[in-house]
Amino acid sequence: MTVLVATVAILLVISGQLLPLAIVAIGALTYAFIAQRHITSREKEIAEYRRLLATDAKCLFWEARVSCPPDWRSVQDTSDDYRGFEWELRPLDPQAAETIFGPGYDLGNFTRLWINAVLPEDMKECLRRFHHALLNGSTRLTQTYRLRDYTGQVRWYLESIRIRPDGDNHWTCTGVVIDITDRKDAEQAIVESENHLRQLMLRSKSLLFEGEVRVPDEFKEIPASPQLIWSFKPVDPDILQNLLPMNTPDDAPLSFTHFAHSRHPDDVDVVDRTFVEAVTNHSPGYSQEYRCRNRYGVYQWFAETVHITYLSDRHWKITGTVQDITDRKRAEESIRDVMRQADCIVFYGDVVLDPDPAATEKFHWNLSLADIDAAQRVVPLAVTPQKGYIHVWRESIAPDDIDRIRDDVQKAIAEKAHQFSLTYRVRDAHDKWHWISQDIRLEQIGATSYRVVAVCVDITAQKQIQEELERARIAAEEASNAKTTFLANMSHEIRTPMTAVIGYADLLIGNVSPAERESYARTIQRNCEHLMTVLDDILDLSRIESGKMTIQVNPCSPVEIAEEVTEMLRPRAKEKGLELAVEVKTNVPRQIHTDPVRLRQILVNLTGNAIKFTDQGGVLIRLDHLPDKYSEPMLIVEVVDTGIGISHDQIPLLFRPFHQGDVSASRKFGGTGLGLAISRRLAQLLGGDVTVTSTPGEGSTFTVRITGRPAEQATPHYATHSTTPVRLDGIRVLLAEDGADTRRLVGIHLRRLGCECVAVENGQEAIDKAIESENSETPFDVILMDMQMPVLDGYNACKVLREQGYTRGIIALTAHAMEGDRDRCIKAGCDDYVVKPINVAHLSRTISRHARHSRNISMREQDSRMTGSR
Repeated sequence: MTVLVATVAILLVISGQLLPLAIVAIGALTYAFIAQRHITSREKEIAEYRRLLATDAKCLFWEARVSCPPDWRSVQDTSDDYRGFEWELRPLDPQAAETIFGPGYDLGNFTRLWINAVLPEDMKECLRRFHHALLNGSTRLTQTYRLRDYTGQVRWYLESIRIRPDGDNHWTCTGVVIDITDRKDAEQAIVESENHLRQLMLRSKSLLFEGEVRVPDEFKEIPASPQLIWSFKPVDPDILQNLLPMNTPDDAPLSFTHFAHSRHPDDVDVVDRTFVEAVTNHSPGYSQEYRCRNRYGVYQWFAETVHITYLSDRHWKITGTVQDITDRKRAEESIRDVMRQADCIVFYGDVVLDPDPAATEKFHWNLSLADIDAAQRVVPLAVTPQKGYIHVWRESIAPDDIDRIRDDVQKAIAEKAHQFSLTYRVRDAHDKWHWISQDIRLEQIGATSYRVVAVCVDITAQKQIQEELERARIAAEEASNAKTTFLANMSHEIRTPMTAVIGYADLLIGNVSPAERESYARTIQRNCEHLMTVLDDILDLSRIESGKMTIQVNPCSPVEIAEEVTEMLRPRAKEKGLELAVEVKTNVPRQIHTDPVRLRQILVNLTGNAIKFTDQGGVLIRLDHLPDKYSEPMLIVEVVDTGIGISHDQIPLLFRPFHQGDVSASRKFGGTGLGLAISRRLAQLLGGDVTVTSTPGEGSTFTVRITGRPAEQATPHYATHSTTPVRLDGIRVLLAEDGADTRRLVGIHLRRLGCECVAVENGQEAIDKAIESENSETPFDVILMDMQMPVLDGYNACKVLREQGYTRGIIALTAHAMEGDRDRCIKAGCDDYVVKPINVAHLSRTISRHARHSRNISMREQDSRMTGSR
């Protein structure tokens, strides 16, 4: 404005008028020029100051214009964002913004840069807070949030905003953001440090406390502790509860006052008196121990250390620690009990060193015995009137230890040791050896003489424990090595057939001839059978080790079992060109009482091993019966082979789990190394054992002895392991199985045997189908129920069916083959139990048996209904 007036005045002067105004115009122009320079200079100073401030304080000044939609008051906090809010931000110092957005950032796109830099979860909270500020008419807003700068680093910022209305639905905002990352890091470090200290106190069972104690105004001198005014700051309840579990009235927060009130009655006066004496004597602090009772009525021991700050003669600040020392107190009490009960032998006297280098005895001992009765309790010796305890003691020391004792004593005296220890053996009057630990204290009283006190303690029990621990360590190392070897061998035994299964399965996928297809399929089948043998061995050993292997004694024919085993293993023997025969003594009963399944398993293991380790000759199973030589009649079965034999040092390892006699042989012939261990355990369960005699290179004889009480009139009960399935023509089966491959496989087998098979995928579908079939004219004869299925598992499906009155056969079809799984299935309502992988012959016999039973029940129910109608 000044420049404009001056310009007009000059023009009037030029026109020859208003000369006096010329002077005013020139002055105004000069003032305007000077003022403009001053303003420009001041703006530069302010800009520079702002830049320096922004740089040093890591802050950024900004201003913005905010426009809100007409309905902005109805926006809810629960919305995903605040749509319709328009922001126009600009930095007051563009250079300061480079610390966040980097050099050369797009100033024209500053608003979008800012919104994108703030973390999304923080941006939502910032918008919500801004919206609340507008709703409440606030003119200022302070908040913190995280922002990712141009380097990708996330930093914390504190933002202060001034809000000014600027028309309807418009506001002008100015603000400053300050980098507070360092402060946040410091706060986090403090929190972590506090948490770390808290965890240390929790683990160490210790507690920090502080408080104040004052003398009430009515007392002129320091009264007894109960009359003092005690005040403590709150203590962390978790730490205090961990230190001393307590119950508080009305579930009040736990405090140090509760802790103090839980002291043992006998300790209260002592604790109070200690504090009063300390402040009376102006002591800087004190330590004490006392007992407190926890919520279970048990007293714990605590050690308290207190530091006193004297605010005045009647006002003190106390800080301290309390630590649980219950375990230490118990240990000290145990040590005192041991010391009260411990017996020891105490010798005392003099020892003189012989100065003659040629003397046979270097030391001359003149000792006395402290307590002959205590000595006889520790090591009873054959004391006589002619030979006292000390003399007999010397004679009873083990000859092998005498030279070592002499050398140790001579070394201790030469080194002028004041105290040393000896360990040696002493034989008592009952010819029993005692290990003695002798602590000797020497005090020199002359040039060559010493006063000595020796305390002898019997450490035989400790020595025995050490020896047992050493034996246990050696056994553990052997077991660990054996398990390592076993796992390596088990890996080989599993991976080898799996390689064949996968490889030949791949071959079957391609174009192969019928002969090749059959050969590949039989190879896969053979290797799968080997894998099942490995799994069965592991499961059997697990059952035996856990004591869950059950024995079911029934009448059976040992001769028929032996012949069945030979028939089953004859193809393997024939492949190697071996003879396989059974020899039966005439005194073997036709039937005996035993578990036929376990006897068969023992013979399969032993005979299979014999065939495996025999390359020429043959294998013979010899049966005998000894009714008179044992308290129980015994069946004797010998498995004799002409194989490679076993060395004498390998025989003790044969029957140990995870051990094999010869690792190299196991690699050559295969096997898990569990068969013999399982066979011996089974024989022991049958009341006998398995032993072996062998000559390397000539063969081995494994002898099985089990109790075998004759049962001539009984009918044999042992499972025949036929591999031929039975026909199931006309039988309807409902298959509940969620696995598509298993469902298809079982369906194919059943249809080949003549079944009509309907498949469902879960227990609920099985219930629906079964009930629907009962209401039709074609009910299912048997349900095959998988026990692990989605929607509804087999256990619950069986329970529901039985609760609804379903009486037909339900067979559990499951991969759960551990002890107790069968009982769980039967308890759920199943009639029988078949494990996966499926044995088609066993499955077909099981289905046939329960189908007949279901049809008999149906016929009886139909006859009952007809009789009732008449």
